[in-house]
Amino acid sequence: MDVSAQDNEDGGHPWGPTAVFLGSGRDALRSIMKIGRAIHGWRKILLPSFLCLEIAESIIKDGFDIEIYPDDPRLPIAAPPPNSDQAVIIVNTFGLREKWQRPPRCRGGVIEDHTHDPWSQWAHESRADYCFASLRKTLPIPDGAVVWSPNGGALPPVPELSSIHQQAALRKLEAMILKTLYLQGRAIPKQTFRGLITAGERDISAGEISAIEPISTAIIDGMACLSWRKRRRANFLHLSRTLADLAGLSVLHPRDSMMCPFSIILVCGDGNMRDALKAGLIERDVYPAVLWSLKKSSVAIPEHSIALSERMLSLHCDGRYSIRDMDRVAALISESLP
Repeated sequence: MDVSAQDNEDGGHPWGPTAVFLGSGRDALRSIMKIGRAIHGWRKILLPSFLCLEIAESIIKDGFDIEIYPDDPRLPIAAPPPNSDQAVIIVNTFGLREKWQRPPRCRGGVIEDHTHDPWSQWAHESRADYCFASLRKTLPIPDGAVVWSPNGGALPPVPELSSIHQQAALRKLEAMILKTLYLQGRAIPKQTFRGLITAGERDISAGEISAIEPISTAIIDGMACLSWRKRRRANFLHLSRTLADLAGLSVLHPRDSMMCPFSIILVCGDGNMRDALKAGLIERDVYPAVLWSLKKSSVAIPEHSIALSERMLSLHCDGRYSIRDMDRVAALISESLP
């Protein structure tokens, strides 16, 4: 992959030519964990309380202890400094967070997750030991993640492309094609591509750490990634302004005007309102996501994080959509409110 090249229109990537591309975000983090254990002696990982639980479960499965520190995506990051046999994971949650400054007494490793805005100023200026981003969450690709080390640390080797991963990525690619045809008005049953998406997501990080599918590499190389990011930001600004006056509903905003949110994060007055809104949108063929459900967890998540997660919904606003689409979504949200 030509990672040293400038983005087609707008500028460069925050990672350099030595970056390693893998099949998924979990593969990226697992590869960092293996390096951390072998070279730095990491045994415990400090994780924010507001997180994707699959990340925590993957770290535990790989034999690490974990410790949860309090986190709220509406507030500045307040992560503890890790000890020498620990690493702390800092997340730019929903692309809303200010840059976390590494404290002088930080003796352990610092890993930053830039999945929700891989081209942020923070990602470009990072001085973490390791950074990673699941690129498939912000780009129209079926798989793919990137690992880089702003501090010049040892990077994981490039793995083989596993057959399980490749089949999962191709299922997702097939689903993307079928969904495009469906949106163009072709007679494609919705359950066909939704089933392929579900199957692909189930297996995308299964088995051994995998390389990225070459089709995704080609798409990344051919994209003007920052133009795609600008469209997401424009859609967010438009839709968030449109929703500003709806009673009982708020939108999470970035802490800096130059940040680019990952999606429209709605916070409802209570869980019942959230569930009713979600059901109403699905009835109208709008499919919000819950980022993330923290209630049924084997990990000790603080009650304040669980309570917040029960009130939240996420709506896509990326470059696939126009301002007209955002207006339609705003109208359907208004119709769906209980």
